[in-house]
Amino acid sequence: MDRIVKAQRKVIGHIKGDTFFKDVKRSKHLLRQWNAWCVDADAYDEMSKGEVFKIIITDQESGIIYYSTTENFDKNRGTINLGHGTQYFLNMKYWTCYAKNQLEMELSA
Repeated sequence: MDRIVKAQRKVIGHIKGDTFFKDVKRSKHLLRQWNAWCVDADAYDEMSKGEVFKIIITDQESGIIYYSTTENFDKNRGTINLGHGTQYFLNMKYWTCYAKNQLEMELSA
């Protein structure tokens, strides 16, 4: 069963198994200055305490799927607050990118 993840009373994604899923729109959510995707710091800290080991962010505009382990995320992340609470961000060079449905095929192989 999926568990909804909220930050500041807004749904930011969901957890299924050991994976956090987040849907974004690149034109609206990409941190352009850092070329990075963000995750709310408080929500991430809570879910990464042994529950979540993978992060999947799907760009709803392009269908591109961005994948990272929490180990990679923790090792390479930055921290920022642009007025929406503290966020952890991970530059694009640290994400593994997949075309739509490609990740599912690789994980099930």
